[in-house]
Amino acid sequence: MTAEQPALVTCYSGHTYAQRPRAVQWQGLWQDILAITADWHTPEGRTFRVLTANGHRLELHYRAADDCWAAAST
Repeated sequence: MTAEQPALVTCYSGHTYAQRPRAVQWQGLWQDILAITADWHTPEGRTFRVLTANGHRLELHYRAADDCWAAAST
């Protein structure tokens, strides 16, 4: 896994924020998320393992206390 970096993420938010990520800006390009392969809650927020339309496998972390996203390649 590469080092985590700040990320821009658009997500579906129904009854809570960051319910399901839809797209992520990775390596300077917006990429649609094709699949969420895993997701879980941590004390800091939510984490998602995703597959992007460009074939990248990423781990996205939403930190609720800081209201920010971070991403790392897996």
